Amino acid sequence: MRTDLEKCQFSIHLIGARYGLIPEEAEHSVVHLQNLWAAERSADERFARVIWLPHDLAPKEPRQAAFLQQLNENREWQRGAEVRREPFDQLKTAILDRLTQRAKPPPKPAGAAEAPQLIYLIYDLADLEAAFAVVPLLCNQGFDVLQPDFDSDEPQRQEAHRANLRDCDAALVYWGASPVQWVQAHLSDLRKAPGYARTKPLRARAVLVGPPDKVAKKTFLAPDAVILKPGGDLGPAALAPFFSQLAPT
Repeated sequence: MRTDLEKCQFSIHLIGARYGLIPEEAEHSVVHLQNLWAAERSADERFARVIWLPHDLAPKEPRQAAFLQQLNENREWQRGAEVRREPFDQLKTAILDRLTQRAKPPPKPAGAAEAPQLIYLIYDLADLEAAFAVVPLLCNQGFDVLQPDFDSDEPQRQEAHRANLRDCDAALVYWGASPVQWVQAHLSDLRKAPGYARTKPLRARAVLVGPPDKVAKKTFLAPDAVILKPGGDLGPAALAPFFSQLAPT
């Protein structure tokens, strides 16, 4: 637990009516220990934390009553923390607002060069070879390319996927051997991208249809994505409708 806290930049401490679980060979509960460790971590100015105490909180154990008294009175226990007493829904809104603010990049210095746009090329492992042929087409247009992580376990793959959805400027889904449900699921992920702390909307999204031929590919439409069907000629012209959405305005 302490190792995880040392890695993070923001912690949220939810305080309830009971003292809670005490780890083996420890003297204090998990919540108590987390608060002490976070108070120590607050010496780092890049770290922030919130302590939430429900406005109607009534301790149900003497030890929790003593903990709450210290938490309310001891400045060291509150070090670096914003203490909030409000309904939980209001806390969630405040936390989301705060995380969004922390996710915003610092303003660029005057005259700084624009970084290349990031294109998230989404494809299934079965289409690795065909999809990888798209990478030089994107790079030759001056884009940087993000790709799926197939080497990690499932939780890490999903974390990398969400990070790419958060960071990319546009997304290009390569549809080859996978069923239509796979494409629909990834288009749904793109619609959910604002929930991953994105600070700006996607500039473009497209589905690049490759072989093999399928009936579903002939009739597939998406209201919020460009459908690209290059046939046998996969070159810059095939991606022109996608590139036009990324042209400087």
